[in-house]
Amino acid sequence: MVDETIRSIKEAEQQAEEILVKAQEQKEQILKDASLQAKQIHEELIEEAKRTAGGLDEKAREEAKNQEDKEAEKLKDVIEELKVSAREKNGAAVQLVLSELI
Repeated sequence: MVDETIRSIKEAEQQAEEILVKAQEQKEQILKDASLQAKQIHEELIEEAKRTAGGLDEKAREEAKNQEDKEAEKLKDVIEELKVSAREKNGAAVQLVLSELI
C-alpha cells in the first residue's frame, strides 16, 4: 500500500511536471504570437499613417492649385481692366494731342 501511494505521488509529480512543461511551451507560443501580432499591427498603423499623410498632401496640393487658379483669374481680370483703362487713356491722349495741334 505504501508502494502504491509512493507510485501515485510520483505519477502525480510527473503529471504536474508535464503540465508545467506544456504551460511553459504555451506561454512561449502565446508571447511569440503576441509579438508577431503587435509587429503586424504596428506595420499596419504605419502604412495607414502614410496613406493618410499622402492623402492630406494631395489635398493640400489640390487646394493650392485651386487657389492659384483663382488668383490667376483675378490677375487676368485686373490685366484686362488695365488694358481697357490704357486704351481709354490712349484715346484721351490722342484727342488731347490732336486738339493741341488744331
